Formats: sequence, structure tokens, C-alpha cells
Amino acid sequence: MGGSPADWVRFEKFLPARALSLPRNPSSPEQCAISIADQIELAGARKFALGGYSMGGRLALFTAIELFARGIPPSRLILVSAGLGLSSEEEQKERRHLDAEWASLAENDPAAFWQRWYEQPLFASYRAMPSEIRADWENSRNPMDIGRLSEQLRNLGPGNHESLFPLLEGLLEKGLRVLYIVGELDKKYLELSRKVGEMGGAKVESIPGAGHILPLEAPEVLASKIRAFLI
Repeated sequence: MGGSPADWVRFEKFLPARALSLPRNPSSPEQCAISIADQIELAGARKFALGGYSMGGRLALFTAIELFARGIPPSRLILVSAGLGLSSEEEQKERRHLDAEWASLAENDPAAFWQRWYEQPLFASYRAMPSEIRADWENSRNPMDIGRLSEQLRNLGPGNHESLFPLLEGLLEKGLRVLYIVGELDKKYLELSRKVGEMGGAKVESIPGAGHILPLEAPEVLASKIRAFLI
């Protein structure tokens, strides 16, 4: 959310990859998946792994389903610090309301939005990083079109779809190899990783000393774990 292909620059020093852009004016995660699948199909890819971080992980899962439907499935799916949706309609409604508040703040005061966004407990390890690294990460977000950011918040958040556990289970049943990676300090997603591990079939890895933003906090270790999974 709010990122760009530039978020993967540090990671790509250790494992070459192609970072994809999200479409403008996304109406839903499913519509985003169609756009991402179009990019992959247009590139003529036939043997490839697909991965995503945070919101991008959820979108990668939707995209994998779309690619299976097109007959060009990925050979691997890598979910990095990725949520898997909310189980009840009440939780989904509450999250849509919260994301709408975030979107309104972004539209009215972008600087205040980014400051408050990274003050959330989820980003505690990020706030402990050197100020120059944090400055580069946050400065890369400042030029983003606020209308585009608010659309992502309103239309692509986990309140806009049901739990993804059944969809993930379906991909595993199709034989797709899945890696779920989480930072050891990312308590929320560490607990989620345990639930993924209990499903059976998915490989789960944690990175010591790292929190939620793994492409920034631990790019070399993240790359090494993905490289080992791809062999």
C-alpha cells in the first residue's frame, strides 16, 4: 500500500527480480489481479515465481488464481508479511470503515497521514532503523498521487474480500508450492504464519531480528530464503 517497484531496489541487489506496478483506479483486488496477470502474460513468462509483500502478498494470491485460470500458473508463490483477510462480515465492515478514515486523512493532510501510518505498533522495528534509511523509504512515498493512495486504501484493503485461507488452500491442492515469510518481531503476522503452517503444504519461514517491512529491514536474508525456496 502506497509503495512502488522502488521498494524492491535493496532486495534486487541480492536476487534479481521484476517488480510490477499496480493499475491506476483499482476497483477491487480481483481487478488488480487481472491487470497484474496481463503484465505477466504480455511479458511472455512461462516459468516464473510470483511474490508480494503485505498488501502485495494478498494481490499475488489473487493473481495466482487468475493465472491458473489462464493456464499459465506460477511455479511458486511467495507471501511476505502478507495478511489473509478477515473471517467475519463484521470485521470486514469495521476494516472498511477504518481504511476510509485513513483515506480521508491522506486526502486532507498527506504528511500527517504518513507520520501516523508509521506510528502504528506494526512498524515498531521500522522506527528503530537508522533515520536515513527511513527517510529514503518515506520520501519515496511523498510523490505518490493522493487520489491513487486513497483508492488503494478504500478498494484494496482486507475489508474488501473474504478470508483468503480457502483460496490459499485451493492453490495448495492444485500443487502450487507456497512460501510464507514473516519477521520474528512482527507478532501479528508471526501468529498468522503459525496458522498457515497448520494448513499443511505451505513452507513457513521467519527472519530473526526483523519486523514487518522485510524488503527494507532484511533484504539480504529475505532474498536468501526465497532463493533457497526456488531451487
